[in-house]
Amino acid sequence: MKVDTSLYSYGQNTQGASASAAPQSAFQDVYANTRDAYQEHLEEDILGSAPDAVRDAWKRAEAKTGESGYTRGHITQAMVDILTENRRRQMLGLEIKQGDFNLFGSTVQSAIAKANEYLFNLGKPENNTASRDGERRFYRAFLEELQNVKL
Repeated sequence: MKVDTSLYSYGQNTQGASASAAPQSAFQDVYANTRDAYQEHLEEDILGSAPDAVRDAWKRAEAKTGESGYTRGHITQAMVDILTENRRRQMLGLEIKQGDFNLFGSTVQSAIAKANEYLFNLGKPENNTASRDGERRFYRAFLEELQNVKL
């Protein structure tokens, strides 16, 4: 994506006058669109071929907590798995494709197992930080939603 550099006017336009809010707003729009596309990409990598019931549980957990399992101010449990798998595939000379990770598997049971694994890892002392609270809240809600799925 080509970025319009005119969006980067930090308070001055080419005539030396104060820049209007329009360039800042345009930059924010570009940032929001890029962020949304990145989140969609991550969601596809994380949920892969998970069934609709798992995807719906994910969305309900996001709505319930206002948190996400993949976008945080730190590397999330899901990102650790993606980075690890990326590295493994690179070392083996395998192709890396979007949506090919399928972290939560293809069943509700496999998603429950992965959510439990993430909650276990988030409970370790090294992960017991305030920055991880939202991720823990999300995965607790996600697990609760998954356990309510009728099989």
